[in-house]
Amino acid sequence: MIMRTATIDEKAQAFEESRLSLEATNAKSIYGCMITFDEKGSQETNIKYKLSIEHIAERENSYNAYKINRAEDVWINHKTPESSYDQFSFLSSQFIYPLEVETTATGNLNKITNYKEIKERWKAHEILLQKKYQGDFVSDYIKSMSFSLVNEDVFFSKIKNDWFIYLYFSPLYISYSDDLYKFTRRSYPIIPGTLPVKYELKQSIEQIKQHLRVQVKGSIDDDRCTLDLVQGLNAPYHSILNPSEKKAKGTCAIEYFINQVTGVLEGYHGTFEQKIEGIKKVSISMYRTNDEIPVDLVDEVVEEPTPVPKKKRFFSNWFN
Repeated sequence: MIMRTATIDEKAQAFEESRLSLEATNAKSIYGCMITFDEKGSQETNIKYKLSIEHIAERENSYNAYKINRAEDVWINHKTPESSYDQFSFLSSQFIYPLEVETTATGNLNKITNYKEIKERWKAHEILLQKKYQGDFVSDYIKSMSFSLVNEDVFFSKIKNDWFIYLYFSPLYISYSDDLYKFTRRSYPIIPGTLPVKYELKQSIEQIKQHLRVQVKGSIDDDRCTLDLVQGLNAPYHSILNPSEKKAKGTCAIEYFINQVTGVLEGYHGTFEQKIEGIKKVSISMYRTNDEIPVDLVDEVVEEPTPVPKKKRFFSNWFN
């Protein structure tokens, strides 16, 4: 039996000498984003909006800088938000944009570069939220966000819990084996309120018509057991006390479609399934679109504050 080695032809200029590279100078794209939550015992909930991602600088050591904007419009289950809670959940984090970030040579998120500007915008946004909404949840959110902005590292961790941003800025620009794959590890924010969960992954690359496709597949390989994650623990506890505790199980599968000449990401689709309490499946899609979105995001101030119910919707964790 003859083993055949996978190949990528010379048209794929972004892939040379077994390495995927990026030429993103002046690249700017509008992406349609959709995330779907499938929680046990309830119907699916999907959220849609648009992001603008613009390459603004190339730094030393092949690091890159980007500016991210988020459109004001959002759709929840194909409708504009109707409840005051849904409206608040989206508007409350709008001040974060424009968000400027730096990535490493591999494409991984490295840091936020306009943290001070965002922190300054929060002062005005906090006043807006207090004028426009009222309720215990509003007060709790403001306290939480104020705490997150006190420390740049804490705020960066918060940004990395945004599915769209975290998956977009992934370590795709790496060297692959002769068979065009690599084994690696990465953490994903599948459980709100706790540190991302570690996965053992196989990352492969191939040529699909006019694109390069990177596939990332794997399963949970975290020291924390199911009970640790259910209780929101950031370190193994029950798994140490009782080694027979049920291990956390789950899988992920992500497909990235990449321009074969520039290496710029055209879009991706990812699915995360896990056998842990709460959300059982999360599907995330992000693809380029030709529609423009506003760069300047202006909040409308109303005179009478709108009550926001204390009860939370589970998807609010992904907005804030």
